[in-house]
Amino acid sequence: MVMSIYLMASLILVLVGAMGVLLVRYQLGKIFGNKEIQPILRLWSIQFFEVLCSALIVFGLAGLLLETPIFSNFFERSIGRIFTRTLTDPSYLRESFSTDRLKQIRNSSIEALAKQPVEAGRGSLLELIENKILPWLNEPIRENLEIRYEQQIINVGGVKALKVYQSTSWNFKNLTNEPISYTQLVDNILEPLPGVKPEDLFRIIKFKVGDQDLASVLRLEKMEDGRFRFKGKFDFKIMGTADVIMVFEKIVPLNDHVTIWVTMPTKGLRFLYIHPPNFKPSIVVLGLGDSGPDLIESRETSKLWKYDGWLLEKHGIVLTWSIVDK
Repeated sequence: MVMSIYLMASLILVLVGAMGVLLVRYQLGKIFGNKEIQPILRLWSIQFFEVLCSALIVFGLAGLLLETPIFSNFFERSIGRIFTRTLTDPSYLRESFSTDRLKQIRNSSIEALAKQPVEAGRGSLLELIENKILPWLNEPIRENLEIRYEQQIINVGGVKALKVYQSTSWNFKNLTNEPISYTQLVDNILEPLPGVKPEDLFRIIKFKVGDQDLASVLRLEKMEDGRFRFKGKFDFKIMGTADVIMVFEKIVPLNDHVTIWVTMPTKGLRFLYIHPPNFKPSIVVLGLGDSGPDLIESRETSKLWKYDGWLLEKHGIVLTWSIVDK
């Protein structure tokens, strides 16, 4: 019904405009020509009415075209493609809108996807995206993280302890087109053990980036609570991608859990846990994305888990075990 009204109105505009042009061309000139009117006034009057009637014809034809299904669909698709290409072009958005306007567009897009307004209580989630996730888009990421975590029960000073051998490898990916400098930090806090020198509690065996072996001097600090802190760093530059491997060993008290945190966005994880036969482990992965982890291999003294989701800063693994006394 609405479309028929628009069509009728457009058709009336075309007819009125056409009749007006005919009147101007064949009648108005004669009327003004028979009277003693100044030539400028006569010319202005004829041109004014002719332009007015021509405008009516143009608007009427435009309305007819826009309300005709074939032409309206064509224009809608064409305009839609133009707007889609424009609004999805990061360069155009960056040059055309301020930061605040881009945030409004982002929030409106999220609300459109959620099909409901973002309530005030969920605003903190948008702030998390803005303050945590967006800055990581320009930072390097890790892919295919593989951790081999091996435990052995040893006797030190008449006390049972765990000797841990950990090998961590990953693919380091620089998302920019420029070489970047990166610092891999090492920070471990360990309990003192009787009969073990503090410097023997933790040792880095290898840190390798591509074909380059890097060396780092560990700094040993004694904390106020009596524990020891080992700090070090590895500085390197990377362009594109590179394979990284870090291997270390440490001696810790015989406990029942360990946490391993990541310090940069990481996609994909394989965790191999090698343990004494009387250890019954379980694992929790704190991350985003797919459910898991999935246990893909289980033996008496080893377990292999796989996780395909994302690990962000302060995400990681919580590994616990119970000791079964046979």
